[in-house]
Amino acid sequence: MSAPSLAPDPPTTRPCSACRAPIPSPERYCGACGYDTYKDDHIEAFLEPKLRQARGWILAVGIIYVVSALIQVTLMNEGLPRDAVTLQLVLNGALCLVHLGLWWWARTAPFAAALVALVLFLTLQLVEAALDPSSLGRGIIIKVLFLIALVSAVRAGVEAQRLRRERA
Repeated sequence: MSAPSLAPDPPTTRPCSACRAPIPSPERYCGACGYDTYKDDHIEAFLEPKLRQARGWILAVGIIYVVSALIQVTLMNEGLPRDAVTLQLVLNGALCLVHLGLWWWARTAPFAAALVALVLFLTLQLVEAALDPSSLGRGIIIKVLFLIALVSAVRAGVEAQRLRRERA
């Protein structure tokens, strides 16, 4: 039986974002080019959770479009013409697919995807209010929550874009 080694573990390294040279984990600056890894650490520790949450909200909005359409169609099944039911399900299904695409796109372009999701949401609310002014009050709590979440997603995307631009 051999004795356990008392030698310290070799330091772990990560590649520099600027020059790809290895940087020992506890170091803040790259020894090869002097790059400050603070921005990378900030993006990883602070913004990545916000960006994941923002992507989740984008996806949640899309899923809720379909769920709400199914609930409305189920509750008002007898009061709606078949064509209206089909149209509502198709439109909300398409909105869900658009949000699925935005969710996917947000992995590489979080600001742009969140901004498109926010503009789409606001546009749909304005069109719905123009067609039926009484719709403004229906589901107001969920609408406000979505608005807050999408604005938060845009802010996280702006911050990530700024930090990534600065580190490039």
